[in-house]
Amino acid sequence: AKAEEIDPRTMWLTKLANTAVDLVAPRREAVIAELVTYAGSDLLCYRAEHPDVLVARQKAL
Repeated sequence: AKAEEIDPRTMWLTKLANTAVDLVAPRREAVIAELVTYAGSDLLCYRAEHPDVLVARQKAL
C-alpha cells in the first residue's frame, strides 16, 4: 500500500543507494582498489563443483 506522502525515513534501500553514491563516487579508484584485494578470496567468487552444466560454463570462461 502506498502512503499519501513519501517518508524518506522508511525508504531503507534508497538511503543505502544514496549513501553509496555520495560516499563511494568521490573516491571511486580507492574503493575499487580496496575491493580488488578481496577478489581472490571472497566466497562470492568461486568455481562450482556441480552442476555439470555450470562447471562447463565456468571452464569456458
